Amino acid sequence: MPLSWCNHAGVTADESEDSVTVHISVGDPRGAFTFTVRRVPDDTDSVLAGRLLMHVPYPDAPCGHRPLTPLHDGTYLIGS
Repeated sequence: MPLSWCNHAGVTADESEDSVTVHISVGDPRGAFTFTVRRVPDDTDSVLAGRLLMHVPYPDAPCGHRPLTPLHDGTYLIGS
């Protein structure tokens, strides 16, 4: 059955963090994979002030949803 592997998907926009997060759960009770894009505040004392950052899942991440095995840059096998 199509999408039977997905038990939840959603998008959260957080104005207080100036970020957007995509959540995708593939049936693991530990939570979901999350992908977040956020803007670094303009008043931050950094060369990144005002820039966009993207946070993505990666192998051996703490609190990972399912194991990830790299296939090539930006593509992972989910699960073992």
